[in-house]
Amino acid sequence: MQKSLNWVVVGIDVGRVYEVDDRRRIQTVELCNGTCTCRKWQVSGLPCGHVLAICKVIGLTDCHRLAKGWFMRIALKGTYQELVYPVGEVSSWQIPNYLPVVKPPHMDKQPSGRPKSTKRIRSQGEEPVTVRCGRCGARGHNRQGCRETISYTKERTYPRGSSQQADDYLPQSMSWSFDTVSLDDP
Repeated sequence: MQKSLNWVVVGIDVGRVYEVDDRRRIQTVELCNGTCTCRKWQVSGLPCGHVLAICKVIGLTDCHRLAKGWFMRIALKGTYQELVYPVGEVSSWQIPNYLPVVKPPHMDKQPSGRPKSTKRIRSQGEEPVTVRCGRCGARGHNRQGCRETISYTKERTYPRGSSQQADDYLPQSMSWSFDTVSLDDP
């Protein structure tokens, strides 16, 4: 109630529809329908601060009639009009044996933050590229994820395009030969 003392009330249709400026937003209140655009009156059933500001301006001192019907004494008495039987102690309750046991759902903790996207939408006609390891030459992984143990006795395979691979496949006729030169004076 104290907050609504300084709010500005403007009558659109006096007695029915009002606008209340609460210094943050302008809320519209319809007294005849029991609605306010802040929705607190509809949700709780009790008049919000905007309605109380209107009541102060129009001189309405009894705001009890603006509360929803389920807060009235008649509704409370109607709830307990029928007989309410006590349920007794928990140990005396009869629980049927055929009821299934409902277990709580398994919940995995989701990591915080936005999930990292690993998929890329390929262009039309684009084929997937298979990765080849630069260390062991196998397909399906790269050098960083290679777990193959490389022994020195094993014949090494080189990846395509390396200079060492070209030297291994040169024919014998094209191999380089050097003449030995003596450094002694002739």
